[in-house]
Amino acid sequence: MAAATGAGALALRARIAAEAEAALVARGLSWSRERREPLRFTWEGLRGEGLTAEALVLDLAPRPEARVAGVDLDLAAWARRGPPAGGGAGGALGEARRVAVEGLDLRWGDAVLATDLAGTLAPRVDLRGPGALVAREDDGTWVVHLERELRGPVAGRATLDARGAAGWEASLTVPEAVLDHPLLATRPLPPTPLAARVHLDPDGTLAGAATLGPARVELRGRLDRDAPFAAVDLAVAPVDLADLATAFDLPEATARLGGTLGGTVHVEGPPPRWTARPEMRDLTADGAIPDPEALRRGPITWRAPAPEGGWLVRHTGEGDPNWTPLDRAGLVPAAVVAAEDARFWSHPGYDPEALAEVLDEAGAKGRLDGLRGASTITQQLAKNLFLDGRRTLRRKLRELVYAVELERTLGKRRILELYLNVVEFGPEIYGLRAAADRYFLKRPERLSAREAAFLAAILPSPRTSYERAYLGGRVPDRRIDAILDNMARLGSLSPEEAEAAKRAPLRFVPP
Repeated sequence: MAAATGAGALALRARIAAEAEAALVARGLSWSRERREPLRFTWEGLRGEGLTAEALVLDLAPRPEARVAGVDLDLAAWARRGPPAGGGAGGALGEARRVAVEGLDLRWGDAVLATDLAGTLAPRVDLRGPGALVAREDDGTWVVHLERELRGPVAGRATLDARGAAGWEASLTVPEAVLDHPLLATRPLPPTPLAARVHLDPDGTLAGAATLGPARVELRGRLDRDAPFAAVDLAVAPVDLADLATAFDLPEATARLGGTLGGTVHVEGPPPRWTARPEMRDLTADGAIPDPEALRRGPITWRAPAPEGGWLVRHTGEGDPNWTPLDRAGLVPAAVVAAEDARFWSHPGYDPEALAEVLDEAGAKGRLDGLRGASTITQQLAKNLFLDGRRTLRRKLRELVYAVELERTLGKRRILELYLNVVEFGPEIYGLRAAADRYFLKRPERLSAREAAFLAAILPSPRTSYERAYLGGRVPDRRIDAILDNMARLGSLSPEEAEAAKRAPLRFVPP
């Protein structure tokens, strides 16, 4: 009888162990070592997608209880895996009256959410640790409170509070958020308060709002958790240009600035795709340009890259042998407008339509790197005269401030005249007269339509174009033809003249 009882106990233990191990395997877990004692099972070195644990101990008496230690859990990977096959925990693991855990670290991908949590996973979820609480109430509602130091593009002491089951409410506050990203600026921006609140309904409807310094964003959209897929509309309320200048720590923040910037963005994915509609209203600037009178009458000085690196101060203006008055520039002004800024004569120094086109182009690709500038001729002149360094949002804001003041103080004709005399057309080729002489051995007013279109075509990358087109013979014919078509559309050439220019030869002076 005793032998039979012992055999039954062994069989029961074997069944419990087999069911427990089946539950672990169903969750994609493996282990490096297993120990079986009369009333205790231990699995060590557990490892699976999104989860590692030093040990899982299952005590069978007096009633099943489990203890887990040294856990690292990636919630993103764990959520992707979904429920285990068959849906059950299996054997004594599913029947354990108490499951305790200690040393639990929570991550979402590479982002650490909480460390060294301890508490229970059953009969109630109640995990606590330094600056962290994760609990599930009796009605099934989850409560999360996390306090941690953020690192990366957004840095600062953050507090996250979330509550929900089928639907969720969440809020995030960072009293002194520091933004640091190469697209924003070359150095971290000054600390600014960040606060966000999001509500997710059980049907996937999203709503929320966020404030970052002077900016406020409203959010509306939907989330399909089964796909996964999200579609979100963001509305950026108008922000004063003066407040943005302060938030981005612009030197021009001391000038008298007016008007607002805002807009809307629609984002969906994955993969991420977006469209944007920027809004710029009544922008004004006064006092950013140090000596506007010099720009009206000359001489003009600016900094340009030196051949051996660094920067050189260059000079031009009326009386300089390389100076080209606008009325002696021939067809080049029309070609440059057609190539670089078709709405030059009508916009106020900035062009929201062109910016929207560039943002939509980037949104169709789902990436911001390699974003072309969408700068007007006025903004390009501002960059050449006053700015240098890598293109960032901070530098674009500085461009915008200067462009607005240039339009007010100089007017369109003087802006275009200055631009043609300071812009780079190739290595050490600054200004239209030097370019016309180097490439064609002509004065600017004698250039043909095709020659004028060529000089306009190389402006986006003059040094590369010099190597490829002038030295290497790879002329950008399609770009030149497109500029000629645009000149006809804008009325600076007739359609017949544009077609004739496309067929005309392009002969360079030998290097």
